[in-house]
Amino acid sequence: MSIINDAIKKARKEFEIETKPAIKVPIKTASLPLSPAKSETSEVKWTAIVVISLVVIASLLGSLFLYKHMSGMERELKPSAPLARTRIPKKILPTERPENSIVLNGIVYGPVDKWAIINDKIAREGDALSGGTLILIEKDFVEIRGDNGEKLILELR
Repeated sequence: MSIINDAIKKARKEFEIETKPAIKVPIKTASLPLSPAKSETSEVKWTAIVVISLVVIASLLGSLFLYKHMSGMERELKPSAPLARTRIPKKILPTERPENSIVLNGIVYGPVDKWAIINDKIAREGDALSGGTLILIEKDFVEIRGDNGEKLILELR
């Protein structure tokens, strides 16, 4: 500090400035470190380690939960009794019907299009069927005009 005070006194003398008694105030200079402090870098490292550890633990717990959930689903699908005791429904085979008979199996009626399932085949209005032509499909019934000109109405059961 004395060097600074000596330099100021010398500068005042050179410029002929009246000097007043200088009040000495201790000046604290804040020194900024050029690199982060050792404690800050270790704090960042520990924070990163903790965050990564939490992510790994959460991933493992999530995987464990999904595994238990999926294995529980498999248990539900397995039969509880041996297959010999379990009654398995037999596949229902279509009944024998004469070649010229027409059976209405179902109707798909939507706002854009409509279809009828007749003799296990999909048909639209205007399609030719064995023994006639499909002329009308409604929600509960279809109308078929036979080859001989008579109309046949099939209703859903």
